[in-house]
Amino acid sequence: MTRGQWASALAWTLNLVGNSQLLFESKLDELSRFQEELDRKTQENVDMATIHWIWDQHAQLTRSGKAYQRFRQQMLEEIECVGPDDDPWGMNVP
Repeated sequence: MTRGQWASALAWTLNLVGNSQLLFESKLDELSRFQEELDRKTQENVDMATIHWIWDQHAQLTRSGKAYQRFRQQMLEEIECVGPDDDPWGMNVP
């Protein structure tokens, strides 16, 4: 992936998290399990497989996470269109 594509994937995923980890829908033990697994996964190579895993987990964690899946295809389409030096979300990734 290019830097611009990665920035786009991260921005969409941050939006997913912010819009689906609603306290009234979330169970603390499930969020704790997710956090532990995420910590383990980020010790390894982080790539689009990690992004897809995060999206899959959010679809299982809350109703809002499941509903937000409607934006996954839009994210993937945007990633395909982002130029190597573009940063449409202003993420400024390294």
